[in-house]
Amino acid sequence: MAENQESVRDELSYLAEICEVLDKSEHLKKGFTGLIELELEDYQKFQSLFREIDKGKNKFVVEISDYSFTFVLRK
Repeated sequence: MAENQESVRDELSYLAEICEVLDKSEHLKKGFTGLIELELEDYQKFQSLFREIDKGKNKFVVEISDYSFTFVLRK
C-alpha cells in the first residue's frame, strides 16, 4: 500500500508542476481543462492509483485548483 501511495503522490506532483507552469501564462490563469488520452495498459495503471469508484470507466478527472485533467481511454 505504501508504494501505491507514493506513486499517487508522485503523479499528483507531476500534475501540480504542470499547473505551476500554466500559472505563468497570461491567458490560462483562470483555469484549464486538459484531455489526456492513454493506451489501455497505461490507462489501467494510472487509473489504479486513484479512486475505486472510477475503475471500469473509460474516463476520470483529476482536479488541482482551477485545473482539470481528464484522462480517457484511447479507442
